[in-house]
Amino acid sequence: MGSPEENGLFTRHHPGNLSVQREPRGVVRAARAGAGHEVWIREALLELQMEAGAERFGVWLEPAVGDETSSARQVIFRGEVREKGEGKQTGKWTRLSLELPLPLDVLSVGKTAELVLRGDLREPLLGPTLGMRHVLWVPVLGQNLLRGLILVAAQDAASPLPRILAEEVAAELALALDWEEQNRLARERKADLELSGRVYRSLAENTDPDSILQEIAETCARSDGPEGAGAVFALIGERRTGLAVAAPSGARAEEQLRIRALSGDPAWGHSVEQGPLEMFWRQAVKSGEVTGAEAGALPLARNIARIVAIPLTAEGATRGVLLAGLPHGRTSLGSLLRLEQRALLATQVLQHRDRMSERSRVESWRLALLESSEQPVVLLDRGGFLRGLNQGARRILSRDAALPAARWEKPEVCFAELFRPREWQRVSHWLLSGAGDSLQDAAGGILKAQLKDGTEIACRRLALSTPDFLAVSVGRATGEPGQRRKEDVEAELRQTVEWMTEGVVVFDEAGGIRAANEPFYRMFGLTREEAAGLRTLEDLLGRVAPRAADPQQFAQRWRALGSLQETESQEDLQMKWPVTQTIERCARAIVGEGGRRLGRVEVYRETSARRLFQSRMVHTEKLVSLGQHVSGIVHELSNPLTTILGHAQRLLQREAGAGPASRELRELLAEAERATGILRQMLQLSGDTHGVREPVSLNELVDRTAGLMRATLSGSPARLIVEKEASVPAVNGHFGQLQQVLLNLLQNAQQAITQSGHGGMVGVRTGTTSSGWARLEVWDDGPGIPGAIQARIFDPFFTTKPPGVGTGLGLAIVLGFVRQHGGTVNVLSPPKGGTRFLVELPPAQKVKEEPVAVTTVLRLAPAAGPGENAGLPEQRAPRVLVVEDEPTVGGLIADVLRDEGMRVDVLRDGESALDRAEKEAYDLVICDLKMPGMDGQKFFQSLGKRRNPLQGHVLFVTGDVVAPRTQEFLERHHLPYVAKPFRVEELSRAVRGML
Repeated sequence: MGSPEENGLFTRHHPGNLSVQREPRGVVRAARAGAGHEVWIREALLELQMEAGAERFGVWLEPAVGDETSSARQVIFRGEVREKGEGKQTGKWTRLSLELPLPLDVLSVGKTAELVLRGDLREPLLGPTLGMRHVLWVPVLGQNLLRGLILVAAQDAASPLPRILAEEVAAELALALDWEEQNRLARERKADLELSGRVYRSLAENTDPDSILQEIAETCARSDGPEGAGAVFALIGERRTGLAVAAPSGARAEEQLRIRALSGDPAWGHSVEQGPLEMFWRQAVKSGEVTGAEAGALPLARNIARIVAIPLTAEGATRGVLLAGLPHGRTSLGSLLRLEQRALLATQVLQHRDRMSERSRVESWRLALLESSEQPVVLLDRGGFLRGLNQGARRILSRDAALPAARWEKPEVCFAELFRPREWQRVSHWLLSGAGDSLQDAAGGILKAQLKDGTEIACRRLALSTPDFLAVSVGRATGEPGQRRKEDVEAELRQTVEWMTEGVVVFDEAGGIRAANEPFYRMFGLTREEAAGLRTLEDLLGRVAPRAADPQQFAQRWRALGSLQETESQEDLQMKWPVTQTIERCARAIVGEGGRRLGRVEVYRETSARRLFQSRMVHTEKLVSLGQHVSGIVHELSNPLTTILGHAQRLLQREAGAGPASRELRELLAEAERATGILRQMLQLSGDTHGVREPVSLNELVDRTAGLMRATLSGSPARLIVEKEASVPAVNGHFGQLQQVLLNLLQNAQQAITQSGHGGMVGVRTGTTSSGWARLEVWDDGPGIPGAIQARIFDPFFTTKPPGVGTGLGLAIVLGFVRQHGGTVNVLSPPKGGTRFLVELPPAQKVKEEPVAVTTVLRLAPAAGPGENAGLPEQRAPRVLVVEDEPTVGGLIADVLRDEGMRVDVLRDGESALDRAEKEAYDLVICDLKMPGMDGQKFFQSLGKRRNPLQGHVLFVTGDVVAPRTQEFLERHHLPYVAKPFRVEELSRAVRGML
């Protein structure tokens, strides 16, 4: 598509009913020069102001692709409003929402809406039309979508408005927007072609497939530049199917999605197997089509509108899934098509990887078979030509043992041609069909034929054959290749069973145990010594049946499996020991020749964890909602508590200057500080755990956690005992994570005592190991942990607690956090009862002390009275602007700073503060981060956009410092802050440091 002026659509209308071709207006010139929408709007306003009759002009356009406003949940246009004769914008009504009462029924079809407003309360007024009577709304329509609005208005209802000019300007803006969109699409198509070229070149160069997939994922989740598809996150997973298990309805398999590439928040990777993303990729795999759904209230879907799952399908098989989160705003069909193109590239990468892997596997198999096989083996392709043979086969097929291997491995050497001519047809038929005939051994499918030198050999197919190769063992007919030794078959069976991760047991027809693996015995709580003495099904029943929920039915059903007529069955078993669990059993008969039953194989899977996860999902969502609600309440409490604490300090200082402070005032301050400490602990406990690591004192950790446990232990039979060693080394870590470790261990101990009614003491002690590590020990005198399940207590979702009490995640979280800190956790629980958890953490590295630069801070005194400080040079008192929507907190900050001799102005919203900062000079701004309207972040960014030097002198106060969004903002800009509720001296110290 050409530039806007090349389309010849711009004309000037004159009274003589003639249309005269004219030069392109400023909008077209700005679009041709690549200027942004702000310049377009400014040029359009200048054009509109040239005509008489109107008194107010406004132009709003949709945000450009990639702007931060393009991800908003509602459609908001950005623009400017000017009054007649004014060269600058009014600063008002720069945002226009389509949810406002606009005549959208007329505007959305491309028609101009001309209104005469009465101006009374019965008629709703928009901000831009305030005070106007005659209003003209002109739509900017592009691709049948409303993409902008033009306002022309006058105070006089009879005043004529320049309708033709406004519609011409709207047409220019619409064409410029379309031209911009076409250019963007052209750049995206070019970037997609370049990406495809890079992928194909990488495949040709045998680049690592995972690195190629990672590049594809990154282009999916990149929003800057034409190469990115604009997703918030993108994940490429490969479909993996576990061991198939026989079931009445057919083969069943445990299917998983292995993540090959991920771009965006890594937390999405944990939601694939047992999380929100699982249902998306499973539905895409099942249907084989692109699926999508609203993100809704998913815990990670902060700025995501939809989640799409695109199956990676090739040659009729789904190899994997591309998952992506689309942002709010314009998630067009074009974005989905670009993601589908990347899914096609990812499919080709997986195909190429599989082909190369198969080639490598076949070649490795061929070489390994030839080098390691003890029996003579020949490898043939499906055409019957020799592709390899080992030394044993070479000695048999040629009297010349030194004959080079290359002589036999040339593709033109046909296996059948090694035999006498009369045998060629029979050998070829045996190779290609495998069907028996009168010349073959009917029992073993063995071909006997004579070589050219008259030697008779016996050939037998091997089960190791592949679609590319046919493996044939050869041997002299005089020494027939007898049956495989029974010992070898038994060894293969045992090794195969032991290799499997599920519990497996194989029975013969008489009920004897042919093979069983360790996961099977561990699932039923049998030790290695107990399993060694089990030989038959009855031996198993004697040990296992008493541990079932219904021992009699359990034994009857297990005995009946041997006589059932069906070849496959599936059922659930309810066990009470070693833990209450549900075990899925799949059984399949082993059938020999003629349909004779030789025995059966049974496979066992524990499904308690999976079912517990499903039952806990709703409960987890409730906990997340409750945590967010509590966090909001704590944040709201920080404002009044800040005021109480600050004014109590100021009153105490004032009374201390006049005499001894009253007991009531000291108690008021002490209780306020106590409430402040509790509030900060709650904020830290509920905040993001991915903060910066710092030295943590285990003694302080114990003290603060014990305070939180008081309410939990209230009314409980358990009593908390705290023992602290004075010289415990500090550890380098996250305080919140370590506090969660201690809380989980203490709560487990308290629950064990409460549920069992045994014991009454829970203890925590700190100390130092012999190697200098810090030790944290939690002990109790409760019932202890049975030895049969001690190895599983750290598994996720494994719990011995009744439903509604335990989730099975507490100790898994403990183990994960301790390992993240480089430490270890061990459990000691003797048979007589009692449990000790020992957490050992490496000490923090001592930092070499460097000389510290001493900075002198001048304390500004109040203004001197008449006659004081005579002859001293006058110092200007600093001016401070306080932006705080809470009047009491703003007043407290102002009082504290005025006591320091500063001049303070207090405003309650960011817009007013921004205007004041433009007009007057300040030395410092103290701004609250969380405010209605323009919050602290937008205020800070607006200062930067206006190039106001005050941006480098902003001190934030906030009660939401643990929120991830707040942490990211403060750390990214290296901004100072004071956390609510704060003490007076904390505020004063921060202000002096800024000045």
